[in-house]
Amino acid sequence: NAAKQLFSETTLEKIVLSKQVDLTFKDPINKELVLSQLLQQSRSGYHFSFPVNDHTTLMGVSPELLLAKHGPHVLSNPLAGSIPRAASAEQEAKHKKALFNSHKDRFEHAVVIEDMEKVLTPFCNTLDVPLEPSLFSTATMWHLSTELKGELQNQHTHILDIANKLHPSPALCGKPTQAAYSHILDLEKHSRDLFSGIIGWCDQHGNGEWVVVIRCAQLEKYQARLFAGAGIVSASEPTLEWQETDAKLKTMLNALGLTLQDIQQLSNPKEKAEL
Repeated sequence: NAAKQLFSETTLEKIVLSKQVDLTFKDPINKELVLSQLLQQSRSGYHFSFPVNDHTTLMGVSPELLLAKHGPHVLSNPLAGSIPRAASAEQEAKHKKALFNSHKDRFEHAVVIEDMEKVLTPFCNTLDVPLEPSLFSTATMWHLSTELKGELQNQHTHILDIANKLHPSPALCGKPTQAAYSHILDLEKHSRDLFSGIIGWCDQHGNGEWVVVIRCAQLEKYQARLFAGAGIVSASEPTLEWQETDAKLKTMLNALGLTLQDIQQLSNPKEKAEL
């Protein structure tokens, strides 16, 4: 609600807000098992497990490719605009149709694509940008997706020279970027740590693959910090955006053997006392 007020008071078009869930376990977290569960439950996407330090591992499966480069060819696949998966085929069809036809989600997506295209164009001889998005699914969500494909003017351009200009995109921060960033600091009241950064690899020729750090958690011996975010625009409904972040948490909750109901019960003092 506080973010929505900014759209009438400032030049802000979009802002991405995040939340965190901290879990403490009785027994040590089996990180190898969590990674195995991620690989089994989320067949698509970009799996990562990164040792932040001797005690903490950043782990997740990102659906969002910031940039891939091979020789002169580059590909970016931003996602913006989301709806949770449904249990039945009939409900799934309704969700997909609702997302694709949502004026709010199409606007949220267009803001991202416009910015990505503006950054990529100076690097490219040609850049193919579809006129409308497609639908992309993960184990827990449907997303609006657009693949931007380009041919570089200079194939020796290092992937990070481009990636560091694309990031943070309006899919992770907002638009305009600097204005959104300053308001995020005011509204969130917490550090995102490595969440919403980028992770990937590159070789000696400047080729590589970098994805955004979402659908993830920081795992310690007995503790897990889960992250989720949602893009807010003027047409956003706060309750629906909150529910969207809950749905996004399910990627890591499932891998940890938990459900949303589990953490909702444990975070309720009365329920916790009864347990």
